[in-house]
Amino acid sequence: EFVDQRARQVMTILQRNFSCVQCPPGCDECITGDEICLYRENEILVDSLIAINCLAIVLSVWLLVFILRHKTKFVIRSASWPFLIIIIIGALVAYINIVLDGFLEKTSLTCTLYHWLNSIAFAISF
Repeated sequence: EFVDQRARQVMTILQRNFSCVQCPPGCDECITGDEICLYRENEILVDSLIAINCLAIVLSVWLLVFILRHKTKFVIRSASWPFLIIIIIGALVAYINIVLDGFLEKTSLTCTLYHWLNSIAFAISF
């Protein structure tokens, strides 16, 4: 009985001190009861950044092919073409990671994968 009485007191205090508010403008989904606005990404911004990353991937692959095709030239040899290849591969991992992050559903696995790939890409590049 004491627990029930205490629970009723807590509920009364909560009802007096807290009230539900409407969702903020631009928020279509709220969790009922708490009225918390769910996060929504700016799709145009995300799509444009993914497009820029896809362009960077294409340019990096082109640069890889160019370096491998001209690795006997003096300029490429003096720049140490194996190190250039390693740096570009690290950049490719970083670019691909950003694109995958834009397309994959956010879960604990993809969150962990994102940070691991970022770390690997940084380690390879630098």
